[in-house]
This record gives sequence, C-alpha cells and structure tokens, in this order.
Amino acid sequence: MKTALFIMVPHLSHYYPTFGLAHALRNRGFHVIYTIADGFENIIQQEGFECLSINYVDEYVIRSVKIAIGLFLKNLLHPAFKIYRYRNFWSSVNRMEEIIELKSPDIIFLDDTLGHYYPGLKKSIPVVQLSTKLSPRKRTGIAPLDSYRIPQNYFLDLFLAEWEWLKHICKRRIKRWLEHIIFLGWDGHTFLMRYSSKHNINWDKIIEHKMSFYDGIKLIPSIVLAPKELEFSNHVAPKNEYYIHFPISRTESQFRSEIYDDLINNLVIKKKQQHCKLIYISLGTLSSGNYKKASKFLANIITIVRELNNIEVIIATGGIRVHKDPLAKHIHLFSVVPQLNLLLYCDLMITHGGLGSIKECLQSGVPMLVYPLNEGVDQPSNSARIVYHNWGLRGHIEDSPTSLKRTILHILEKLPDYQKECQNIQKQIMTSSDRQVNILLSQLNLLPFDSAEYL
Repeated sequence: MKTALFIMVPHLSHYYPTFGLAHALRNRGFHVIYTIADGFENIIQQEGFECLSINYVDEYVIRSVKIAIGLFLKNLLHPAFKIYRYRNFWSSVNRMEEIIELKSPDIIFLDDTLGHYYPGLKKSIPVVQLSTKLSPRKRTGIAPLDSYRIPQNYFLDLFLAEWEWLKHICKRRIKRWLEHIIFLGWDGHTFLMRYSSKHNINWDKIIEHKMSFYDGIKLIPSIVLAPKELEFSNHVAPKNEYYIHFPISRTESQFRSEIYDDLINNLVIKKKQQHCKLIYISLGTLSSGNYKKASKFLANIITIVRELNNIEVIIATGGIRVHKDPLAKHIHLFSVVPQLNLLLYCDLMITHGGLGSIKECLQSGVPMLVYPLNEGVDQPSNSARIVYHNWGLRGHIEDSPTSLKRTILHILEKLPDYQKECQNIQKQIMTSSDRQVNILLSQLNLLPFDSAEYL
C-alpha cells in the first residue's frame, strides 16, 4: 500500500480543504497520514486518517511597534530566549525527518506556507505544494491576495497590479530585515539558510519570491485547493499548477446540539409558512488581534437586524461576548455551528471572506455579504472575486451602522439575482476533480495513466 503524507499548518482552515483530496487518495489505495499539533487528533481521526504529532516551528507575528520593541528587548536581555527559538526550530525539522524515515511516504503534500521543511525531505520522494488560498503566485494584471482590486481595464490593470506587487514584495523584504534586527540575527530565515546548507541546498536558487505572503518552492507541482471558477477571468495558471476541488464534506457531530437541531426544524417550518429569510453570520476563527473589531461589528449587526422584519438570524460568535440583551426573538446566538449543515437552509451569509466559507457558500448556492476582518491575508481579494462574479456584495468591517444597514437592505432586495448566479456556479463546482488527481499522480509515476480513460 502506498502512503501519502500531508504536512499542513495546524489550523482547521488548512486541514478541512485537504480532506476531499485525502479521501480521493485513500480510494486509490493510499494510506493517508497527517502531521498535527496537540488538540487536532479527533478532527483527523474522525475522517479515518492516521495522525502524527510534531512541535511546529513557533511563529512570532509582529503586529505593532510595541510587540517589536518587546521582542527586541527579550532577545537582547534574555539569551535563553534565543536558545529556545534555535532549539525549537531544529527539534521541529528533525522530528519531520524522523517521520519521513519512519513512514517512508510515496508522496508528500506540503502546505505552501511550510517551505522551511522542504530541505529535509528526501529528494527521491515526490513533493507537491498545497495552497489553501487561491493562487498566491504573481500573475499579469492581477494584484496580490491582500488587495481589494477588481480587474476592469486591461491596460490600467497591468500598471496598477505591477505597482501593488512592487509594494507587496518590498513590504515583505522590509519585514524580513526587521525580523533579522529584532531577533538579533537569530531569525527564522537565518535558521532556514543553515538548515539548507546542512542538506547541500542553495535556497536562493529554489525559492520563488514573487508570492503573496510567503516564499514558494520552484519547479515542484502546486495544487490550489479551490475551483478555478473562483479566479478572475484573466487569470492564467502555469503548467505545474493544478486546481483541484472536491465537494466539501466533513464530520460535524461535535458542533451539533439538541438546541441547534430543534431550532433548525422550527425554522424550516417557519420559512415554508411565512416565507422568511434565514441569515447566517460568522467571522470565522478569531485571533486575539481581531476580537475588538469583530465584537464591535457583531454588536452593530445585532442592532441592525433586530429592526428588520420577516428574517431569522443565526450568529456564530466564535466565543465573543455580545452585550445586546435582551435579544430579539428572531436572533439566535451560538459559539459555533455545524456550518455545512446550516448553509443548506440559509438565504444569505455575512462572512469575513475566508476561502473555506466562500467555497461552502457556493457549494450550497448561498450569496454572501463579505466584510474582510483581516486585511493582511487573502480576505480582501476573496471579497473582490465575490463582487466580480456577482455572488454578493462587500463592505468594510468598520463601516458605520448606517452603511451596514444600507448594504444589508440592498442585498436582501436583490437576493434572487445573487442566488441565481450562486446556483449557476454551484452546479459547476460540484463536479469532482478525480480527473486532475489521476493526471497528477500519473505524472509523478504513482498511478498508471490511461489517456483514453482520463482525457
């Protein structure tokens, strides 16, 4: 039996998109293994896959001058902190090498944000990069993934996209130099260069810099785990980049409750009898840096929707305390919900613009109102694609209550038009990507390829 190893960032938003591919591989006789951090065992095992724990390399996100100064002083005054970080890096990459030796995988799927593990992977084993975002590579006329820009005029887009890419890449280079200074030369890039040297790899020759957010690896295949239909029409993918998307499914029993099931049953009856609309609101998995913005946004939303008639609202708060008591009877709060199940009954989702939620909405034919919560990731560009394809509208997370209300009323008024567009794409993306998987595996000599069957 062949073995496929998935080395993924330990977050649900990175695990969930890979399950369709992992199940497709298992159906082809592969034994599937995931690397995980503590706390994710049940998520992987519920899908029927093996999991192995590793201590991932610690990431330090520098969001403010205060954090930068704090880390600089900590590195300067506490040498033990530098030693800890150094040992953390090497113990992580060494553990990954141990897993490779122990399991001898026939193919490795590497999260494209984890390129620092690449030097230690055996060169005899095919490696495929996995992107849980849309294509992060630089493309003519298309801005980086943190841009709100929608292509409109070809020649103007060429100039503006190049300008945004220049700013984006310069920003990343400045960030790297700042990290080098803050960590007194003991930054992650320095560790990576030493690790590459140990394995006789010239990192500068294999690295791909013209990427959104992080560096990629040249000359190895890359899979974008999304339907290609989500891209702008002027997007052109290179030969070694594949778009593979399977209908999304996962076990959600841990998110269901008797209260939720009773509510859904009652809402289904109410929708049939009173023809009311069901709005679902979620801002995804929240980081500590986004709590304040998210809390204010949800409070404004609750104030607005409590005044609207003939709607029902379900809000997944993500653990945020919303001080709006007493709530109106048509507003229902949950910390977390079984999103795939809930979307089957929804007429509209108000979302932060994470790619996972967007794919799940389109799979259920649900229009979206997108308010990007984190402008430093791909949410702005995802919102641009929603507007471009007429699958919904977007706004700004800090819009005034008046602006929020105006946008919500507008999309509710035009909801049938957006639903029609979403249902059209729904039919296209529900088609399985078995063919692309077969072609990729055959090119890697892991599956006999019969052109008459698959072309």
